[in-house]
Amino acid sequence: MGRLGWLTLAFTLAVIWAVGLHWVRLTLFLFFHLWFLFALSVTALWLSATHR
Repeated sequence: MGRLGWLTLAFTLAVIWAVGLHWVRLTLFLFFHLWFLFALSVTALWLSATHR
């Protein structure tokens, strides 16, 4: 493999890594926020039910 081949391979891996990292961060971020909102709503419902 020539120098161009190695550069292409490195560039492709870097792009895949960056995109993958971005998607993982986005997924974790969304999951965390949805879970947080769910827990918050459940807590609010529980408080309204117990403090009636």
